[in-house]
Amino acid sequence: SGPFWEGGGGPCLLPGGHALLSVDGIAHTHEMLTRIHRALDDGVVDDDAAENAEFIWWHPLWVPFAERNTGDSLFDDRRPGWGAIGEYWHDDANTPDLWPSLAAMIADITDAVEMSRNIRYYRPRVEAGVLGWEIAP
Repeated sequence: SGPFWEGGGGPCLLPGGHALLSVDGIAHTHEMLTRIHRALDDGVVDDDAAENAEFIWWHPLWVPFAERNTGDSLFDDRRPGWGAIGEYWHDDANTPDLWPSLAAMIADITDAVEMSRNIRYYRPRVEAGVLGWEIAP
């Protein structure tokens, strides 16, 4: 536990205010979103919606691993042929392909911190030895 984990209440390791979920948090969030998806969509999963992936509200093969206090999540897309890291927004269009892989996400974050550059709307900030992200002007 701590500031980088759910409920830590401090700065977040990942841009956008996302805190890493615990294993229990991953399971709980995935189960909840999949249950809501099935209730809303009568259990229909459109596996052929690759070209319209941004319009999918939730997919059971998305695995959330980080979440912000708004309920929005970063997820690993485990559909065959995908593997991208995306962002789920509970009340807006999702971004299913922020990074092509988890390795690419980690490399991008590392580069942003080392080079003091933004990732989308967020600028890395290290304060008292702790990494945080602020909204870029």
